[in-house]
Amino acid sequence: MITSQKYLEERWVEPFEVKPKPFSLLAHQTLSTLFTYGELKPPDLAQNVLTMPPFGGIDQNEYRLLLQKMIADDYLQRMDSGEIIIGLKGEKIVQHYSFYAVFQDEEVYHVFSQNGEIGTLSICPAVSEVFILAGRSWQVSSIDEERKVIYVKLVKNNRLPKWTGDHSGLIHTKIVARMKKVLQEEMLYSYLQPGSQALLNKTRDFVKDNHLLNWAFIPGSTNSFYLCPWVGTRQLFTINNLLLCGLKEDLQIYSIRQGKHHLEIRSDLSIEDFKAVLKKAQIDMNNPEAVISEQQQLRMDKYDYMVPKELLREAFLRNVLDVKGAQEILTDICGKTHTGKAPVPGSASEPGRII
Repeated sequence: MITSQKYLEERWVEPFEVKPKPFSLLAHQTLSTLFTYGELKPPDLAQNVLTMPPFGGIDQNEYRLLLQKMIADDYLQRMDSGEIIIGLKGEKIVQHYSFYAVFQDEEVYHVFSQNGEIGTLSICPAVSEVFILAGRSWQVSSIDEERKVIYVKLVKNNRLPKWTGDHSGLIHTKIVARMKKVLQEEMLYSYLQPGSQALLNKTRDFVKDNHLLNWAFIPGSTNSFYLCPWVGTRQLFTINNLLLCGLKEDLQIYSIRQGKHHLEIRSDLSIEDFKAVLKKAQIDMNNPEAVISEQQQLRMDKYDYMVPKELLREAFLRNVLDVKGAQEILTDICGKTHTGKAPVPGSASEPGRII
């Protein structure tokens, strides 16, 4: 409904975003170029590859780090004469039919506990992540990427873990903003069925009666509250990482649960103290440590396993997160003066499907 409405009103179509640091594609094109030429000296290889349009944001030093990793892992080989050729592991990759597609193949990870195999997952969770499989809760102890094996231990968990898998199906901020406007206005949409329009009206009444649209911070249970910034998936995910990594201690946060459009935050600070600390926080937008934990699952694209960790962190920072956008959103939220009645503590816990 929302995407159709945006197009009807503004002829707006969600833009395609080019990744500034496509290191996976760079590894693929390096193999492809050497497959064509046979052997090349490093400067000639860089000239052939880095001049391709997708790699305008990648510098010579980053490419050098990638080549060193690919040589060390035998995807490439450097001859005594200085030329680079495809290595033994690289030969197996370029000779396989799947090499002609740069998108990610569907992978299967086998999950093992101390008692043997439990089942399989198509998406790999991060170390320490908790997920449900075979009706029980498991926490990831370690991951063997080479063999596609996840080692887990059984944990007791009374709450259903919120594990969203990969970052596919991202929702643009403009879509979320229009969702909020749908709830604020009283417009009737001629293309909605009567039942759908009735549900929309009921939802509008609920959020307005509980003043959920005027406040970004909504009281929850003891020592918890909801943050509802009405932003896209990428920005909300970045805010979640920012609060858990760079600002966790300052904000006295001990847990965050991320929903589709909100964060449930448990902190020793009150909402007002939380906002005051957040308003003064200084964030280094170029520092991966501020938004990426050591346990973060960094591999997102098909050939990321050839990319060194420092470049994967840079790619995650530039391709997946939006630190500047998240910082601007938090500054805007903390600087706003809200009017009207504040939401009643605990009221936000009932309409989980709304927020």
